[in-house]
Amino acid sequence: MSPHDLSECTIHKDSIGASMQDGYQASCVIVGRVWAYFYVSDEHGEPQLKGEYAGMLELYNTAPKITPKPNPFLQLGNLASISPTYDGWQPQEVGQWDDSWTSCFARLLKGLWELDAKMNGNWTELDTAMETTLAEVIPRLVGILERDGRSIKPCLIHGDLWESNIGTGARTGNIYIFDAAVYYAHNEMEIGIWRVNHHEMKDGGYRQEYAEQYKKSEPTEEWDDRLKLYGVKTKLMYSAGVSDGVKIRQEALEDLQDLIAKYGGEHIDLTKKHSANYTAADSIAANSTAANSTAANATAANATAATSIHH
Repeated sequence: MSPHDLSECTIHKDSIGASMQDGYQASCVIVGRVWAYFYVSDEHGEPQLKGEYAGMLELYNTAPKITPKPNPFLQLGNLASISPTYDGWQPQEVGQWDDSWTSCFARLLKGLWELDAKMNGNWTELDTAMETTLAEVIPRLVGILERDGRSIKPCLIHGDLWESNIGTGARTGNIYIFDAAVYYAHNEMEIGIWRVNHHEMKDGGYRQEYAEQYKKSEPTEEWDDRLKLYGVKTKLMYSAGVSDGVKIRQEALEDLQDLIAKYGGEHIDLTKKHSANYTAADSIAANSTAANSTAANATAANATAATSIHH
């Protein structure tokens, strides 16, 4: 399709999806032929779609069996360059490579805390908890993954994997994942969202099945606490995206307070060199990809995770 074609088409819009943000399927009619696109019209639309295309293309190149091939982002016939990714309309602080997952996650969470405060105002308790989390909890609970000979292999994750972002192809019956918020991370970051109460995948069976497929990172006894911390990212993202997110914000605060009680009080130097190298060359994502497939199969089958995995 050429830019000339786009300028002459007639657009019909239908709301689709379960996102908090306004999204439309735009059917473009040209000489009797219908082309379907995903369309976002507000001020965040262009960078959001560029990020969506770049992220979905990366997922497709890594896991084509469970990721639909994305159509190029079009504006006057030009393909999008690789762009920062978005979770909903909110840009994620993942646009720069880091040699440490600890500092990468801290930057991501700090950005969401600041965005949530901008959208909904400051809570003194939450501000205090976040400052302690950034200074003490993250260096201890996440930093230990990169100390004492341990390292984290960067994985390409979907970034927003929950039941409404998993579907079944009408013609093939194949399981697909979509509407991604892609970035490179510790693979367990993918399943922190499964601890969030407003998602159906909060059932512990999904997390346990994941652990059956891919062993927990050491120290394994801190696995659930790591997922609780990773889940705070999802909760703050949700709170920042709505005007009535008080309940989910309170849950994020309580999670942080629980973690501070267990892991606070220790200051660790994050300037020391870590062994993990978060570069594009290390983007092999086999473990994250298979975990996505595990979750997709379980959700689509509408059964417990333990019985719905298709090998």
